[in-house]
Amino acid sequence: MAIIKLKGTSPQDKHIYYEFDTDSEPLGEGGMGKVYRGKQISELTGLSRDVAIKFMFDGLPQSVIDRARREAGIQVVSENLVEMMGFIETKAEGPNNTERPHYHVVSELLTGVMLADLLKGVTTTKDGRPIAYAQELYNMYLEDKASFALTIMKNIASGIMVLHDKGYIHRDIDPTNIMVTEDRKIKLIDFGIAKKLPNHTTGGEEKLSTQDRSLTMTGQFIGKPQYAAPELVVGDIDYQNETTDIYAMGILLYQLLVGRLPFTGPVTKVLEAQKNTKTPVKNITGIKDAKSFKAIVAKATEKDQNKRYQSAAEFRVALDSGDSGSKAKLWLMIGCALILAGLVIWGIFRFIEHKPPQQNSVQQELYEASTAKEGWNRLLKMNDAEALFLQSRIYFNGNLPDSIVIIKKNLEGVVTADNRKAHHILEAAYKLAPQDPRILFNLGLDYYYGEERGVDERNLDLAKQYFEKALQSAKERKDAVMQNRIEVMLEKFED
Repeated sequence: MAIIKLKGTSPQDKHIYYEFDTDSEPLGEGGMGKVYRGKQISELTGLSRDVAIKFMFDGLPQSVIDRARREAGIQVVSENLVEMMGFIETKAEGPNNTERPHYHVVSELLTGVMLADLLKGVTTTKDGRPIAYAQELYNMYLEDKASFALTIMKNIASGIMVLHDKGYIHRDIDPTNIMVTEDRKIKLIDFGIAKKLPNHTTGGEEKLSTQDRSLTMTGQFIGKPQYAAPELVVGDIDYQNETTDIYAMGILLYQLLVGRLPFTGPVTKVLEAQKNTKTPVKNITGIKDAKSFKAIVAKATEKDQNKRYQSAAEFRVALDSGDSGSKAKLWLMIGCALILAGLVIWGIFRFIEHKPPQQNSVQQELYEASTAKEGWNRLLKMNDAEALFLQSRIYFNGNLPDSIVIIKKNLEGVVTADNRKAHHILEAAYKLAPQDPRILFNLGLDYYYGEERGVDERNLDLAKQYFEKALQSAKERKDAVMQNRIEVMLEKFED
């Protein structure tokens, strides 16, 4: 037995270490390294959690190391995204008294079936363990492709909403990067070619780092041809944005409904079709609501980015409403206008620690129109800081991220917007979590704008205090997106 102990250097890893046995059977092996089952262990409590640890091979090109480092740094908590937990570098003694680096990527351990395999009838893990949820979904695929497609796509759209809110586009959405897990989750994995989005808060263009440019060079095609939007095909990184992922989701939706991809054949032929040939939605037949699905796929896969759905929330609402018509369009025009203000927290569901199972299930209920009311009633009974913060955002009438736009739509007629109530609940959350940068930032916004955000009187001194405290907390947590938004507000005090 060769137990290797790993410890990161980031603040959140201060009292956490990881370990795995290199003599054990790897969970998998690829071109970059071997993946082992490991454990995350808390030095404070002694509690452990199973994780996946990729031990990267020696001698890999620096570009590959950079890619792994960046992927591990996209740490977003969502029911529908794999959780990346860190990139750890260790040193070992090499020849002639030199040091040889070893690199490791730590992520959530997923046990389940890849969607690409499920579509072929595989419902067991690689070691033969049956996955009940995968079997249920496969039966649905055989009997009711429309319901199956909606189940998969709503989950993926929910995950993409959170990823976009965090400031990234995925650029590699396809069945090989979707897992159906034994705990009944549908998760998007592999952030290896994810791209940082432009700065939505300031409206400025993103300045690509040297590392980014080495991974995504202009004119270079990346991703999978069968799901690639035209801007990906030509390698135009300046125009790859949220709609790039929406195009891939439209292609995937077509595949799940029809049972095959819209464009097949040699790579050059497929790439040419992605640029110039409309998706053949006429093939979407023999299912319920075929007309609505045709409209959704056609809009999602428009060659002109401006004609596609402009956000994952808009795509998700179209799936919920069953059409891409005026009602859904009007609602999302309002929601997207609010989002464009850009001064709201990126991750309503981002937690300081891992979310408890109860909170996870409430989030899922709120995302579904049929269970949103039940989820809301459960949420009202929860009095921890995270639940109170979420309650305050649902009551709030103003700038909100995609994730809350969806929930508020589901709760129409159940929850009445009340900014004064939202502010009071936010204050209660602050008492329980006085260092949470999201809570501090929103309290700062309340006092900066005054009555329109539910406070009796505008108080710039108090607003600045909350912003400064939020900035300090965001820096400690290395939350660059939150930090940037706070700094934008603080700049207003210098005018």
